[in-house]
Amino acid sequence: MLQQKMIRTRKSLANAGLVLVVATSAAWGQCEPEWSEVFTPRFMAGGHQASATIFDDGTGPRLVVSDLERFGEDQHGLQVWDGQAWSTLLLPTEAVGDRQIVRSLNGNLPPRLVLTDEEVNRLQDVYILENGEWQSTSFPVVSHFSPAVCIEPGPNPASEEFYIGGLFIRGGGLPNTLVYRWDGSEWTPLDETSSGASVADLVWFDDGTGMALYASVRSEIDGVAAAGVARWDGESWEEVGGGCPAFWPSLEVHDDGSGLALWALDTLGELLAKWDGTAWTAFPLQQDNAFFDWRLTSHTIAGQEELFWLGELNDESHLWRWDGQEGELVTTLSAGEASDMAVDPTGTLGEGLFAVGDFLQAG
Repeated sequence: MLQQKMIRTRKSLANAGLVLVVATSAAWGQCEPEWSEVFTPRFMAGGHQASATIFDDGTGPRLVVSDLERFGEDQHGLQVWDGQAWSTLLLPTEAVGDRQIVRSLNGNLPPRLVLTDEEVNRLQDVYILENGEWQSTSFPVVSHFSPAVCIEPGPNPASEEFYIGGLFIRGGGLPNTLVYRWDGSEWTPLDETSSGASVADLVWFDDGTGMALYASVRSEIDGVAAAGVARWDGESWEEVGGGCPAFWPSLEVHDDGSGLALWALDTLGELLAKWDGTAWTAFPLQQDNAFFDWRLTSHTIAGQEELFWLGELNDESHLWRWDGQEGELVTTLSAGEASDMAVDPTGTLGEGLFAVGDFLQAG
């Protein structure tokens, strides 16, 4: 591992096996973003599907990262950063998978951590960490191909519900399912579909007609034609606004100064769309190349709400932000790719954006 040194975005941070860094910034336009030297991480390669979340069990926020292992740490588990040091949170003893997605439910009492356990694109189970103990939810294991893509909390923190999105092929002549709901005691499918394309994202949003679950779909869900985005009204799915102009998008709720709206980023990174409850507005993105595997997220950094996205092309990930009129390239993560982002809303872990994945150079 190379000795770390202070650098800014236009310079580079290179470390053999580096798979986690944190980007910090003051208010945009006042100071150029830079990569922090807060870590000297020694991670083993293989975090190309790493996920990240900020979890607070009542003792303070922690950055929790899946699918990474540190050199010298012989226990496989989730990597946890408390602002001072790393530790390992062991996986459930029953976990057998080679990939996990981790998501915090900080609004619940007590706060909970949700973990998927997947082996060779087959979701084996979903676990909940509550009061320091892992509990199995006995997810209904489906066919040999059933990858989970996202976890979304329910809209009511007092409820124990959360949702899993992906493509769950049940086999045996049964229809596929794209969304499952956990109500605190059992799993219920929210759809039965012939679609062979997974849900790409889930998010809750109130467009003026009440809080509803929105799903990114390719073309249909539960037999309902839905281009790009579908909305669950509690009983059935419906297409949103006559079809989203962004194809199979990543979704996020974001306030650009004109009020909360649902934002959708095209899977090829060619277009950003905004749903205000009345109509879709499309914003073509002037980017040099077609990217794949986009992730869209809205976070408040240094008191300013920002819309970020990551896209991967030719063994590089590019971090972009929306400046109100177009996409602005913030930085590049190369010799690998970043797979997820997280921000500590309290600022305890630093006012910045954590980027996680399997890459060797930042900037």
